[in-house]
Parts: sequence; structure tokens; C-alpha cells
Amino acid sequence: MANQIVWCDIPIVNLERAIKFYSAVLGAEVKKQESPGMAIGILPHNDGEVGGCLIASDAEPTDKGVMVYLNANRRLDDAIACVARKGGKCYRLNTRSGRLASAQSFWIARATA
Repeated sequence: MANQIVWCDIPIVNLERAIKFYSAVLGAEVKKQESPGMAIGILPHNDGEVGGCLIASDAEPTDKGVMVYLNANRRLDDAIACVARKGGKCYRLNTRSGRLASAQSFWIARATA
């Protein structure tokens, strides 16, 4: 079965700051893409994979709403530590329990950026 989620927009307040934050936390470059009248940060992904972007919004960062699980690529502890160093907060973690326990590559973070 094909992925039911094919893309996500993560609302952010400051694009430049969010690109630096997510690049550091994910351990991979978030690339800025500009088009007339807007700019977004493309989350790292390969062709054919589920992807997403950072997009400027008036929405304030919150622990309410849709939960986005980000792949820490087997560097979960480093990613969690980086969130705090970069001014973010992890509101809920699926690290050692539940159905994602064996992967330990998925986690939830909400940037305060």
C-alpha cells in the first residue's frame, strides 16, 4: 500500500532560524527553496519518499494539533539533546515504549523557533 501521508507543512515563525534548528536536530541539511512571493525549507528526503517543508505562518508553536514524527536516523539521543541546545522543546517522546520502540528513530519535537 502506498503511504497515506505524502507531504506535511510544518508551520514556523522565522524561516532562517527554523532551517538552522531543524538542520541541526535532524543532522541533515534543510534546503531553502524560494519562489516569487514565498520561501520554504524542504526537509531532507529522497525522491519517492514522504517529505515535508517548513513554512512561515502566523501560527504560534504549540503542543496542540497534528503530531509530526521526524526521523532521527538512529541518532535519537543526539537529536533530543540538540533540541534543547537550539531552543526547542520535546513535548512527547516515543523512544523506548510502544510500537516504535524497536526503531528508536522517530521522535516528536516542536520548535519554539
